[in-house]
Amino acid sequence: VLMVIDRASAEVAKERVSGLNLDLECSASSTSSSTGDEDGVGAGFSVSGRPGGPTEDSEQQFCEAIREFRTSTLHRVQTFDHHLGEIVSDSEVASGSSSLPLRVASALVESVSSIVSKAAGEVHFPAVSPIWPSTGSTAPPPRSTLRQTARAAIALEVLTSLAEAPPNISASTPEATTKLQQLLKVATSSGDSQLGSKAQELLDTLRRHSDMAFLAWARCALSIEASPTRETFWNLTEEEVLAVCSWGTAAFSSGKAASVGVGSTGNKEERAVSVPLQASPYVFERLALATRRLRQVSAGGLASAGLIAATKAALTESFLCAFDPETKAIQSRKKTCMNQLLQWLFDLHILRLVLSSSHPTEAASKETYNELRTLQDKAEAEILSDPVDRLLYQPVMKTGVRNQIQSVKLVWAPFFTDNSLYSFQFKGQGDSASGMAETPSSSTFSALRAATSASELAAGDGFQLQPSKQQPFRQVQSRFPLLPVAMGASAMGSPTASDSQRGSSYPSTSPMGFGTAPGVNPDRAVAAAAAAASSLAQQV
Repeated sequence: VLMVIDRASAEVAKERVSGLNLDLECSASSTSSSTGDEDGVGAGFSVSGRPGGPTEDSEQQFCEAIREFRTSTLHRVQTFDHHLGEIVSDSEVASGSSSLPLRVASALVESVSSIVSKAAGEVHFPAVSPIWPSTGSTAPPPRSTLRQTARAAIALEVLTSLAEAPPNISASTPEATTKLQQLLKVATSSGDSQLGSKAQELLDTLRRHSDMAFLAWARCALSIEASPTRETFWNLTEEEVLAVCSWGTAAFSSGKAASVGVGSTGNKEERAVSVPLQASPYVFERLALATRRLRQVSAGGLASAGLIAATKAALTESFLCAFDPETKAIQSRKKTCMNQLLQWLFDLHILRLVLSSSHPTEAASKETYNELRTLQDKAEAEILSDPVDRLLYQPVMKTGVRNQIQSVKLVWAPFFTDNSLYSFQFKGQGDSASGMAETPSSSTFSALRAATSASELAAGDGFQLQPSKQQPFRQVQSRFPLLPVAMGASAMGSPTASDSQRGSSYPSTSPMGFGTAPGVNPDRAVAAAAAAASSLAQQV
């Protein structure tokens, strides 16, 4: 009798699930109507002005459109999950137990897998060619491509979150998981190999589709704006590099200075050497652009691990495309552009740490990151071929990279989630439960850097990094102008002759609170004070 009931419940559940609808509005027919030049502003890019350059109004419209699409997609997915939960609850009641029978669970997983896989396969987005190796075409992709890839990435990210539970949430808490996640958890823990393979196949299908969409969006988001050329950087003089990249100094102690060849052996005074302390504007702006694009597509929330990993892969391709040709001219530039080479090597150290990822990605993405590591090792071997330079700059760059990451990890926060290299080098800086990097408040940055420098000096590094005193910031005037009031001894004491003539004697005996000199009309003094207050408000 129980077998008959289970068979009948499985057929009913399968029939009810097949009647559910899951439309993400990202098929080829739905996206074809939104392509064209007329959606240039809606996609977040201006038709006039700099080619491909976003304006403030169009950027806001793009963010609003992304937020609306994410909200509508999330509503459709939650509606599907709600109806699935009703079917699962009715199947449990029909079976007379608190858990699903194996036959019913198998029928539900098979039906749901076909619907979800079909919805993921119908998500359409244009193909975007890899940034590296370069294909020779420097033209940015069409404006409509960013909107299509963003919609596809959002749809697949929401759909994947429906089936794949975050690593920091346990399936034992039903209020924190979806009905589909609970169903797949039952399938994988049932002990039936065939049922578990069906659930794993669904997850693999969603990851494959989402990784392709994420990578297409990331490549388009980084290529839609023309990146600045590197010729300007190499044409700078060595003194200009110190100012543009805000170099600092490494103050070496006498013992360490003698060991690395700085200063004479008999001189006990400290010697300072100019060293790079932060990423170049080119690297910083590219990473900041990627962070801003991640916030846009995630509607201000936390982007998924797959989306962040795809962005790192696209950034790696972008930097390889810019840096790989420069390795051929290292030897010829060592005599005239040594500061540029040191700054470039510092940037490679930053990128190696920031773009590291522990998220399972495609083999091509891992190979691209390995190419970046190989490029850094090759550049470091050629730039620091002199043993004295190697002993001098290697420990300084290691400390400088650590201080730079501590200072800007709030700006580049998405890149430090699922980052194995960051977790290894900055032990205790990440949250083991959520994988999020802890970001200290701005009030603790100076104390943190001071403590770090002190600990490094005490550990035997033999140097202390000091930032430049002349930072390239625009000087501004004070916001509030000073009032024309005498601030000497006459301010609270007896009034002077000039104060009596202006009607500003202290202390005041007037019932309105304003001191008036003999023979001065109080109403006129009040009017003058009101006019002065109005003038001050207009200045502020």
